[in-house]
Amino acid sequence: MYAGGGANEGDHHSAANAPFSSAAAEANDLDALVFEFGTSRCKFGYAGEDFPRVYERPVPHDEIQDDAELGRRLNRRSAQVESDPEKLAQWLFDASSSRLQTRLSEHPLLLVERPFTLPEEITGDAGQAQDEQEDAGSRSTETKTVQASSASKKRDLKAREQMVEVVMEELGVPALFCAKSAVLACYANARTSGLVVEMGATYTSVTSVHEGYAFAYPKSQVTLFGGHDLDAFLRTKLAPQVSKTLEQKLATSTEAEIAKRKKQTWSYVVEAKESGLCRVADGPFDEAQNAQLPLINYELPDKTIVSLGTERFSVAEHYFMGKRCPYCGRLGQQ
Repeated sequence: MYAGGGANEGDHHSAANAPFSSAAAEANDLDALVFEFGTSRCKFGYAGEDFPRVYERPVPHDEIQDDAELGRRLNRRSAQVESDPEKLAQWLFDASSSRLQTRLSEHPLLLVERPFTLPEEITGDAGQAQDEQEDAGSRSTETKTVQASSASKKRDLKAREQMVEVVMEELGVPALFCAKSAVLACYANARTSGLVVEMGATYTSVTSVHEGYAFAYPKSQVTLFGGHDLDAFLRTKLAPQVSKTLEQKLATSTEAEIAKRKKQTWSYVVEAKESGLCRVADGPFDEAQNAQLPLINYELPDKTIVSLGTERFSVAEHYFMGKRCPYCGRLGQQ
């Protein structure tokens, strides 16, 4: 979706008839902003830069109590910010004025959208009864694969129209373009078609893209399993290595970042794909058979040393276990 004033439209029409070099130079001079909303982190910055300048939670940290950061409640509160145009506009205004120190009215905005509708298990539309069941710890441990209903799609379309109206009229954004994250991922890799797997904090999605379009059929599959579940697994694996005091701290929202940092730092990734394909196991990773793997020491902020061995492999292995994963949907309940 693109919208802009009459002057901007005239500029683009004239640029279309100009030489390619002039058009490219004009595009670089747009100084556009890019915003991507996430249930765990939001990314906001200038187009063309390697990294976003703003990488923050959508919900302020001082509003998080106990282990809510690792639970579904925080994810639902983040989803509420995303679906509420006023809250989203306020977040953009605060981030642009305080962190980027610029005005949104001076920059075009690229809004990165999800290729799917948020599942009701995340948004909280399934009802209060489900909340009570989750609080009681009675939620099923199996991975739930959900598909967006037509009603939720209409609701998202209405929210999108309201968001565009608020961003352009209240924030004064001169031009706005909405694009699916899966499509942009293909473009970033010089492709117009591909199968995009997005692994987020609370869910993992698979989207098919063809010639720049994210197909609704086959529908994007959304599985309620993500980085938070891996954090929960890593915390349980490291619990025997730490003292009782630290073990209690690991359940809090502040110290839970330790597990996330270790997971991101020491998880094993095969970079040499051609040679790595020859060493892919036929079955799941067996920790008992690989108990002799070399250990890597990690120092916690309080100087406690923990060792990571098979955990570097077994953490990422859960992405391929499907319903057999014992931590799917737990989100820190262990």
